[in-house]
Amino acid sequence: MQRHFVPWLAVLLMVVPVPALAAQAEASADEITLVVGRSTVVKAPWPTIRVAVTDPKVADVQALTPEQVLVQDLWVGSTDLILWSDDEQKTWQRRIVVRLDAATICSSVQGLFPGGALSTAPTRPSICRSTWRRRRPPMST
Repeated sequence: MQRHFVPWLAVLLMVVPVPALAAQAEASADEITLVVGRSTVVKAPWPTIRVAVTDPKVADVQALTPEQVLVQDLWVGSTDLILWSDDEQKTWQRRIVVRLDAATICSSVQGLFPGGALSTAPTRPSICRSTWRRRRPPMST
């Protein structure tokens, strides 16, 4: 049965560089780091009349009130969030970095092999690092 998992596992655990995961551990004040599939409310520095993101494949944005903006993370990557003041004379811009929840992914993958045949750990710049241990058949005497 384990043979059927090996090709699938190879594809799943392929080391995929993810630029968002390679970001510095300490985000700058101009950067907001989020996790795919989660939403967050960003407080505007002043009443805004217009909001936008530069890459709508990464995040979606919606003005809830003049002072609150909802950012919904759609996929791994980065985009810029731009807010315009009500007189459109000022703009406020922040970099949005969206990453995967690597720890949850690795835990789910490890759950596929409950006998301890696979150990995983989140790494940068990859999603998971894995170690596969093939169990040796019993020695015949």
